[in-house]
Amino acid sequence: MKVVSDAGPLITLSRAGYLRLLPALFGQVMISPTIYTEVVQKGKKCRNVKEFEEASWLSVTEVMNKTALRLIAGHLDLGEAEAIVLAEEVSADLLLVDDLKARRFATLAGLRIGGTIMVVTVAMRQELLSEPPGVVLQNLKRAGMYLSDKVAEQLLGAKM
Repeated sequence: MKVVSDAGPLITLSRAGYLRLLPALFGQVMISPTIYTEVVQKGKKCRNVKEFEEASWLSVTEVMNKTALRLIAGHLDLGEAEAIVLAEEVSADLLLVDDLKARRFATLAGLRIGGTIMVVTVAMRQELLSEPPGVVLQNLKRAGMYLSDKVAEQLLGAKM
């Protein structure tokens, strides 16, 4: 399965202590150089930058279509734009992105999208997380993720 990620899910999963779920669920995850810079080199947002630096499952891939990138980057931040264009270029099976505006662009581009909530929900269903849903929810909120009441209820109702 080809998976591309924006910085948001990586940062949130790292802060919540759940970054290990990505290789467990997807094997390899591709990111652009801008996302690598945002997550690792400016890594103050992350729980443990070292886990990114040592992540053999993380593949930094250059975006080739600079024209598409310029068109999208006028509407999104550069990392989100690169994630969308990279996902298109590699025919990704899944793009991990949390930002609503970026999700809309990705959907219009015909990409299959998921995000942090999808990752933890699938992980709970596959019994990759031992914490009860309430603890997972608290960890995500502590990591700085905003969850609507509807999404929180869905997460709490996820089968373990």
